[in-house]
Amino acid sequence: MKHTPLYASVLVALTSSLPAQAWFRVACTAPLVSGFPKLYFQDPKTQLFEPVGNGGLLVYYQNRGDGDKSNGGPGLKAFPPGFKMLSGNPKARSQKYPPGEGSQEELRERAVFYSCLRYTTSNPGYDGSGFPTTDCEAGLNARIHMPACWDGVNVDSEDHMSHVAYLSQIDNGVCPSTHPVYMMKLFYEVLVGTNSHT
Repeated sequence: MKHTPLYASVLVALTSSLPAQAWFRVACTAPLVSGFPKLYFQDPKTQLFEPVGNGGLLVYYQNRGDGDKSNGGPGLKAFPPGFKMLSGNPKARSQKYPPGEGSQEELRERAVFYSCLRYTTSNPGYDGSGFPTTDCEAGLNARIHMPACWDGVNVDSEDHMSHVAYLSQIDNGVCPSTHPVYMMKLFYEVLVGTNSHT
């Protein structure tokens, strides 16, 4: 199946109008962040950009990696105030590394993954790193793994990536020696209603 090798990235800025410590005192489950980024579709006939419906965003805070107490480690660290990080590579247009190779560059490629959701047809599915060029009649699901290893010093870096690293198995495993601090792992699932634009 053909697909457009377009990669996405996600920047997580753990700051808002609230001071960092206020996040830990919030007693509700309502979102405190507004203005979720939108995806746009450019109509090939009219050349107009139309917003694509957002089917929802799930954010998982996961205890993963050898640093977690349940795995015999010392425990996971909380994100420090002002911490920022980027997942994926916004400039990548194709895969350069074989899956499972294990370098941080290969893990970054695997960190963003798409699935074409199908419940009502027998059309072939799609799971991959780029956007599919087929109709996803039940929407497009994006799964984004964030880095869970930190250098322990910098809350950000110029590229928003070099101060963090991925666990050796992306969803679990060991932090590299260059980024020895184990942190909570963030995992995002985003459902986008692409089916209305096909």
